[in-house]
Amino acid sequence: MTKHQNTQQLKSIQPRLMAVTLLLLFSLAQLPALANNIAAATIPIKMVGEHIFIKVKVGNSKQLNFIFDTGAGGTVINLRTAQSLKLRPSGFTPVKSAHSQDFTPYFANNELKLAHLSVDDVRLLGSSLEHLEARSGTPIDGIVGFAILKKYIVRINHDNATLELYDKEGYTFPRNARAYDVSWWFPVPSIKATLTLDNGEKITGSFLIDTGASTSLILNSPFVNRNRLLKKFNKKLKHSSQGLTSKKITDFKARLKQIKVGDFSFSNVPVNLSRAKRGLLASDKIDGILGNGLLKRFNLILDYSNQKLILQPNKNYYKVFKVNSSGIRIKLTLKKKFKIMEIYKGSPAYKLGLKAEDELLAVNGIPTKDLSMNAIIRMFREHGRIVYVTIKRKGKVRNFAMRLKALI
Repeated sequence: MTKHQNTQQLKSIQPRLMAVTLLLLFSLAQLPALANNIAAATIPIKMVGEHIFIKVKVGNSKQLNFIFDTGAGGTVINLRTAQSLKLRPSGFTPVKSAHSQDFTPYFANNELKLAHLSVDDVRLLGSSLEHLEARSGTPIDGIVGFAILKKYIVRINHDNATLELYDKEGYTFPRNARAYDVSWWFPVPSIKATLTLDNGEKITGSFLIDTGASTSLILNSPFVNRNRLLKKFNKKLKHSSQGLTSKKITDFKARLKQIKVGDFSFSNVPVNLSRAKRGLLASDKIDGILGNGLLKRFNLILDYSNQKLILQPNKNYYKVFKVNSSGIRIKLTLKKKFKIMEIYKGSPAYKLGLKAEDELLAVNGIPTKDLSMNAIIRMFREHGRIVYVTIKRKGKVRNFAMRLKALI
């Protein structure tokens, strides 16, 4: 090849090299600027239903199964776990859940260990978590939130399935990411959001950022009453729910036309319309809760000290909001058997004659002993499909073919 040909070839390559370089620089500019932020700890997370689970030690205990809950102002320990760790109650204290307020024993001056980090002087609130364990199908030793949020900048990274903890000093926010102002309410973060109803009416309110709530959106009873929302949703489903305490309450489920949080909008969102008369959901100081059914669509960065929140859309962002399409709510008993906890009136399961306390033996021919709670719930959310259910009632085995239909 001649010198002239070499020169011509270089000239032809240069524009392409420049284009590739510019594209690379542009791509790098879009990446979160986390390279300057070295996590003090990176903790694996596991999603069970809509709950985020992490491993925590209490003192020198074995690894325990805790829900990470941004809506948890206090740190909760299962009374069964407290007994096994031989913790002695320091006294009793009032605790407010979503639906009510009760008194519970507390255990003072505990150390929580997350990976190689320690959080000292943590007061643990004792509570029976059996109802949460039955609904999630997994052991739950405790619930933690604010004890971590007040000490570290926290990033919930669903793309990598990690909880990243950063020291506050020297932390820089990701470039090209907008930081939203949040308020802190006893001491849970809250943010403004705008709801759009089917009739086009728009309502703005303040909502708690609560990764411990397994729903997408809950509207407090004063907010529901003030805006006459029960009359503005044509299709509603009566539903019983239960918070941290053992008290149950009846509310309604429906679909919201749209919700806008920051710069992000979601359509056809499941919503709970609370009828609570006591507890957090009866408060007129806050309008409701953004739960993890919606929040899991973002990698969240929470900075408690500066009252900032960053929302980064992740792999879940465009997923459709699926709901119960069978009418069956299941629980896992202490004997590790799946049973029907509740049947929604008018649902496919109701019309087939399935009943509460029926033991669920198999779904689509797969024994339930080989299925997780997550897997069964997913099977029951596939609107339009036929699922085959085997149950046992009073010693007799029965089979049903059920065409699924979304309840809301």
